[in-house]
Amino acid sequence: YTMNSFQSNMLLQQRIQNCEPANNIRNTNGDFLGDYQISQISIAENFGPFVGLNMRLKNQASLRLDMKRNRNLNLSLVNNQMTETKGYEVVIGTGYIIRDVSMTIMSDGRPQKITSNLDLKLDFSLRDNQTVIRRILEDIDQVTAGQRIWSIKASADYMLSPKLTARLYYDQTASTFKTSNAFPTMNVNAGIAFRFNLGA
Repeated sequence: YTMNSFQSNMLLQQRIQNCEPANNIRNTNGDFLGDYQISQISIAENFGPFVGLNMRLKNQASLRLDMKRNRNLNLSLVNNQMTETKGYEVVIGTGYIIRDVSMTIMSDGRPQKITSNLDLKLDFSLRDNQTVIRRILEDIDQVTAGQRIWSIKASADYMLSPKLTARLYYDQTASTFKTSNAFPTMNVNAGIAFRFNLGA
């Protein structure tokens, strides 16, 4: 809960100085005058995850399920509008470790055999976002932004040495927007990465 700023209601103070009863002072609309004038109030809710499940099985397989929720409310008392942004996300993941995978690499012109575990991971996620502007006086709700995003992430990690790890990855993300002036998009990233650990 955040209150951006507030200040004393000078109109109320002036009416009190004019010896009017403080509990019955109203403005031109007939509303009671408060002690303070507040321009904007925000409330943020975040459950990440709202429900989470992580399992590692005896056969080196892993399962993961995450359900996340978030909501942001911004009330502007200047134009009497509330902006609500809410999102839902579901992540389903699995993994498997193949132990003692051997391969031969060339080192100093000579073949060298290394043995390490191959860590496989696959995640699928679906996220839905939506922004609604609520005009309080007009009683109008309007969706101004939002999108549905789904992604697939796959990776395979293999330790070439105690300090060097090779990673083969594939990431695909697709977005569908909820407003008519935006086109669906899709991004794909794939490749191989090497991570070198400088620690002891």
